[in-house]
Amino acid sequence: MNRIFRIAVALLLVSTITVPAQIQIHRGDSDRVASEVVTVQNRFLRIVVNPARGGVIQSFTYRGEELTRDEGILQDHLWDLGHGVGGFYGEPYLLEIKQLPGRVVLHLSKEGTKGSYQFLEIHKSITLLEDECGVLVTYSFRNQVRSQTPITVFPWFNHILGTAGPNTYFIPTEEGIKRVSYDPDHVDWGGEDPRANLWFNNPSRGWSGLVGKDHVGLVCLPEYKYLHCVYTWLGKNLATLEWRFIPASVQPGKEFTTSFTLIPFKGLMEISGAGGGIVASLDRPNHRVLLVSHRKQQVRLQVRIKGPDGKEERQADVALMLEPDTVASVPFSPPDGNGGLVYCEITDHQGKYLADVEGPLEEG
Repeated sequence: MNRIFRIAVALLLVSTITVPAQIQIHRGDSDRVASEVVTVQNRFLRIVVNPARGGVIQSFTYRGEELTRDEGILQDHLWDLGHGVGGFYGEPYLLEIKQLPGRVVLHLSKEGTKGSYQFLEIHKSITLLEDECGVLVTYSFRNQVRSQTPITVFPWFNHILGTAGPNTYFIPTEEGIKRVSYDPDHVDWGGEDPRANLWFNNPSRGWSGLVGKDHVGLVCLPEYKYLHCVYTWLGKNLATLEWRFIPASVQPGKEFTTSFTLIPFKGLMEISGAGGGIVASLDRPNHRVLLVSHRKQQVRLQVRIKGPDGKEERQADVALMLEPDTVASVPFSPPDGNGGLVYCEITDHQGKYLADVEGPLEEG
């Protein structure tokens, strides 16, 4: 039987609930503010959610590395109003914990307070499964019936992401995958400096991510069909990875819903592609394609090489059973001469497209 806990944000109680298959929930006082936080963990990762501070993930720990800080992950903004306007950012959210077989769902919700957004409700669900190395996030933007008029929402998903020290951010665009190198020890500019504000208005895929300390990284998988742009802000002690959606019109009594997955990983030097719960990387020096999945799944990987002479060769067509949080490696042979391209397509066991990789065989 499902257990549902409705939690008042200001409570200061401490308890631990153990649920099947190594998922744990810990409810206790935050060391940052005088309000309750909720910790959920499985054998792969640990997240701390703070309902009082906008329902953010204020800590995301994977393999001993903290991947967020300060204002956290899942800050709620609306980009037509600007940063922090609309009655959601930093405001207390209602919290409901659903303890289900093999998973925990944290449902957070808040009504707006400004202008037409006073009739808007934001609902976000954070799901952690027992045997998956990833976090599923689902957002619903609901227009209350009493508004009696459509509301156009401008979703803006804002996250502080990165390991301690230097990080490299990867954003796929129509001109190729852009790399943004960031080292907080070498930032000497203010927040409004153009070097701190990087916009990518032509994303070509529904992913973006980073690789940081000890090759620990994280990929975000928003829905590409809604994606308007990707943005990263490079500050003196932290950086963000954000995306904005195309505006959506929501009728009274209806909602706009979208989901994305956050997938941490270790062992990849770069991010060359992602999708379907998979992160792919070209290991050029060792002539390998590396894959990491956040869950157990069977996939098919096809690798084609195009040499500098324009001739194309299929080098691999293999079925792989991917285990969560484990790097799988498929070798390829580079062509004679300098240059050339590698193409990879990843499908599920039924042939459904999941992700692809296309890039030069040589770095640079």
